[in-house]
Amino acid sequence: RAEPQEIRREQIANALFAPVPWAYALVAVNAGQLVSLAAYSYHWPAAGLTRSIFLKELYVAKRVWRRGVGRALMERLVALASEKDCSRVEWMADVPNQGALDFYRTLGFAPDGSKLVYRVQPARSGAGRLAQT
Repeated sequence: RAEPQEIRREQIANALFAPVPWAYALVAVNAGQLVSLAAYSYHWPAAGLTRSIFLKELYVAKRVWRRGVGRALMERLVALASEKDCSRVEWMADVPNQGALDFYRTLGFAPDGSKLVYRVQPARSGAGRLAQT
């Protein structure tokens, strides 16, 4: 269910501009217009590893597809992970989005396949209930 626009705006502002941001973004601008964005955050360290970067969204405007913009953002994100002593960069891609899957493959990335994604949408009215077994 879509959230009201004002809540989304507030959440984005808080995530990106709070004293300690929850999220970060790399952007590409062409002729004064945003053409690409990579939104990411840091994850706590996993057992035996340092922290990691989780790429939440990679958006590239259709008018700049196949011009190296997405590649440049991914290269910068991987370099940033190295600079910040991160052990890895992770992201998810929608299975039916063949264009995205092909793009990642051209960069030399292959699906990991070791995890499943679980998603729950908590009720707006308060705490959710888990199944009783």
